[in-house]
Amino acid sequence: MTEKIKIEAPKVFDIIKNAERILLHCHPGPDPDSVGSALAMKFALEGLGKKVVLIRGDGPMPEGFSHFLGFETIVNKDLSGILQDVRAGVESFDLFIILDSASMIRITQVPNVTLPATIKTLVIDHHQGESGFPLGYNLVDTSYPATAMLLYDLFTLWNITLTPSIAANLFIGIYADTGGFRYAGVNSEVFSAAAKLAEVYPQFHEIIFKMDNNKTPAELAFEGLALDTIETFNDGHLAIAAVSLEMFSKAKMNPDDASASYIATKLRSVKGWDVVVCCVETELGVTKVSFRTRDADAYDLSKIAASLGGGGHRAAAAAIIKAPFSEVKKRIVDAVMAYKA
Repeated sequence: MTEKIKIEAPKVFDIIKNAERILLHCHPGPDPDSVGSALAMKFALEGLGKKVVLIRGDGPMPEGFSHFLGFETIVNKDLSGILQDVRAGVESFDLFIILDSASMIRITQVPNVTLPATIKTLVIDHHQGESGFPLGYNLVDTSYPATAMLLYDLFTLWNITLTPSIAANLFIGIYADTGGFRYAGVNSEVFSAAAKLAEVYPQFHEIIFKMDNNKTPAELAFEGLALDTIETFNDGHLAIAAVSLEMFSKAKMNPDDASASYIATKLRSVKGWDVVVCCVETELGVTKVSFRTRDADAYDLSKIAASLGGGGHRAAAAAIIKAPFSEVKKRIVDAVMAYKA
C-alpha cells in the first residue's frame, strides 16, 4: 500500500459517501481488470447503499468473461447510450467513477461524446501517460500492477467487507493484469492480497480456467491468420503481425473474432523480439494496435503508444490508429525507432 493511497483514500471515500446514484463503466475492448474492477466496485458501492449502474464499453462484452460473478448485471449500453437516457430524464447520476481509464478515449471511442457538467467524475486508475479529467477528482497511482489491486487497498482502508463476489472479481483483475503474477510490479503485497482473496473465494481457479479456455474455432483461425503475417524490423528486434479487413474478407472471417492483445502476448514469447505488435483493422481506416515488450527498461511502451494516440503500461500498451491500413505499419516502425529510453 502506497503512502499516496493512504492519504487519498479518505478524500475519495468522502466523494463516494456524498453521491447517491453512481455510474460505472467497462472500457472499450475490456480486459479482466476493467470488468473485474468495475464489478467489484459495483458490489462494494451497493453494500454502502448506493444506486449503481454498470455499463459495457463501446462493443459487446467478451463471452469469456460471462462467468465473472455479477456479469449479468452489466447494462448493455455504451456511454453515449446511457447519456441519452440522462438527457431524456429517464436516468440520472451525480457521480461517474472511471476505473482503469483516465482519458475520454479509454471510456469511449464514439466521437463527440461529452459528459454533462452535472455529473462529477472520480478517476481511479494505474496507467501511465493519462491526463485525467480537469473537473473531477483523479486518483492515479502507476506503482500498482492492476486497478483491482489498487481497489483492494482502498477497500481495506474503507473497511469494506470482502464478499465472495467482490473477492472473485478483484482476484481475476489482479491475476490477469499481472500476467498470472509474472509481470514487473508483482511483490509480496500482491501475493498477500491474492491469498486473502482466495480465502474468501476459494473457487478462483474455476474463473481462471473458464477465462483461459474459452476460445472458439473462429478465434483459433484468426490466430493462424495473424501469425502468418509476421514481419520483423530493426534488425529483428521488432516484430509486427498485421491483419487487414481485406485479409479477413478473403479468409471469410469476422474482425470481431480477433484479439490483438492475445497475439501480441504470444509474440512476446519469442527470444530476440524485444518489441512485438499486433494490428487488426476493425473498420476501414481504423486499426487497433496492441504492443508488448520483453524489455520494459529499454522500451517504455506507454510512451511509444502515446505518440500514436494511445497509452498503457511500460510493458503493455495499445493504440487506435485512424489511417489507411497501408500506412499503419510504417507509423509503428517509425514510433519505435524514434523512441529513446
